[in-house]
Amino acid sequence: MPTDSKDAKLPSRLTHEDHTAFLGRDFDQAFSEKRRLEDQVWDICKFAFTAHSALVGLAIGAYRYSLDRTPDLVPAAMVVLAITLAVDLFLVLLMVRTRIYFVAVSRYINEQRAFFLRDKPLGFQNSTGFYTDPTRPPYFSWTSTQVWATLLVALFNAVVGATLVFLLARHYVNRGTFSALTLAVIFVVQALSIRAHLRAKEGRATTDAVWGKGG
Repeated sequence: MPTDSKDAKLPSRLTHEDHTAFLGRDFDQAFSEKRRLEDQVWDICKFAFTAHSALVGLAIGAYRYSLDRTPDLVPAAMVVLAITLAVDLFLVLLMVRTRIYFVAVSRYINEQRAFFLRDKPLGFQNSTGFYTDPTRPPYFSWTSTQVWATLLVALFNAVVGATLVFLLARHYVNRGTFSALTLAVIFVVQALSIRAHLRAKEGRATTDAVWGKGG
């Protein structure tokens, strides 16, 4: 007869087999989560590329159409670009957050692997030096493809911002200069913010790194 969960009792002492089974299941689930997080970063990047290409192209088309025709479609294009920029900043935040989760899971997997390989089971030497360091990967690394993808989306954001400024300053002679400066500023600010935020996570326990102190 089914037992209500509040009346269910756990065994007074877990066995070695229980511990082994738990760690095995936990390792498998963590590895699946790691793959999902990796895929999520690139899915966001592909979505951002497609959306940016379409919307920036639409805005430029509206500008060229409105040079000698009515109605003036530029105001509508600027609204679309402003909304796009706001959404894109959210996508960058989401990718940074995903990177934090990815590093936390990867380090946990490395710790488990190190635990099981430390006694060289079946004589296995791990001579290739496969990942066993629970302090790696770093949250921020210039060699990380996830960081590259995040910075690529940040560059897309800068292009949107530059296009928006170009349309806002379309009646000024120096609109190209304004746009170029906007592109550089938006990209650099995002890149520095991403690096600072991720590097600030180093040296913290996973719970603090993910949720913050007191989270």
